[in-house]
Amino acid sequence: VTREALTRKLSSLLIWEKFDGRTKGWVRCDPPVRHISILFDAQNFKHLPSLAGVTRQPYFRESDGQLVTETGYDPISNLFGVFDSKAYNIPANPTWEMAQEALVLLTDLLMEFHFVSETDKAAALSAIFTAVTRPTLDLAPAFHVRAPIFGSGKTYLCDLIGAFAAPGGNAKVSYPSTSEEATKVILSLLMTGPGVIEFDDMDSDWIPHGTIKRMLTADKITDRILGYSKTATVSTRTLFLGSGNNVGPIRDL
Repeated sequence: VTREALTRKLSSLLIWEKFDGRTKGWVRCDPPVRHISILFDAQNFKHLPSLAGVTRQPYFRESDGQLVTETGYDPISNLFGVFDSKAYNIPANPTWEMAQEALVLLTDLLMEFHFVSETDKAAALSAIFTAVTRPTLDLAPAFHVRAPIFGSGKTYLCDLIGAFAAPGGNAKVSYPSTSEEATKVILSLLMTGPGVIEFDDMDSDWIPHGTIKRMLTADKITDRILGYSKTATVSTRTLFLGSGNNVGPIRDL
């Protein structure tokens, strides 16, 4: 949050007053700037529960494998569910046959894409599975859609994969050209807790910037917030996608 947003929130939650020497009484006022600064500059809040991420659909809890269908905060996984549980018809005792039928349904969604091999189609299915389970995974790979020509459906495939992660579409950005730009872009995006970050229509390879490497190999990253002398630690439990013609990961990536 910004200082202004914190001030507005505290104003809506509490009635603030100060003693007026002229009237010898208490009068309404804004939250004191000193209080706002102390809260805004703090790095730790012992009274707030830890938040590992936001889930937009039912999810399997890592610690015990339990399928969580309730919305709101789960103190065991530290995840916050934001979805309509009534929209999901989940069988009590799923069978292998049900899984096979679901796989056929998913495969049919990919019929229009011209994959080079079955391995490439399997990677697309893997991206869909990862999209669903990403909030419960400490680490997960990024997925890149590559094609030799324009108009081959790269962005459409990324949109299809992203639909399984969260409603509202993918957060589409350009791939950062410098390490400094990567730090600013990735941190600011992850602070919003998006379901998907997509590097759309890349005209360069996946250059191994430090922040890019950390977001794929750590469950959290810490960097300085642009415009403030403070740092933020954010979760990387977001699905990362990329698309481009004749480009791909290089060197460390």
